[in-house]
Amino acid sequence: MRCDEARRRLAANDRDTAASRHLETCAVCFAVLETSDPLAGALRAARPADAEAPERLAHAVLARWRPRRARAATALTAALAATALVIAAAVELLVGVEPARLGDLTGSLVVLLDGLAGILGALLEVRSALFGAPAVLTAFAAVTVAACALWLRLALRPPAWRWVR
Repeated sequence: MRCDEARRRLAANDRDTAASRHLETCAVCFAVLETSDPLAGALRAARPADAEAPERLAHAVLARWRPRRARAATALTAALAATALVIAAAVELLVGVEPARLGDLTGSLVVLLDGLAGILGALLEVRSALFGAPAVLTAFAAVTVAACALWLRLALRPPAWRWVR
């Protein structure tokens, strides 16, 4: 579509899809229609003049800004990395250059895993006991909800304590 025809069709009907497609790709037609639009001129006139920010503003903002990095996540990542390094160094020291000695570590690993299985078994017993007695589970849930509600009330409306003289 030619520019003059697209401008004529857009002036007559703003819902003409072919003319609108031409307007999306033709910068000259867009500029001509923009300058002839009274609303665009009024908006440009209403825009306030650009003002320079004070020189010390950027320094003041950057001095107060603290990145919201999760310090706990960073510390946990560092601790896990250090733990992995310690474990790798311990395995290297215990095994050395003889891969056959790696089999000796399996006994220690089995003991460690048995300990973890014992802990998990105890937790499974507690879960089974709670699910086996719904009244006890309901009581624990009610106590938890009451404690959370009290905490929330105190967090939202702290009490106004008066000093006794």
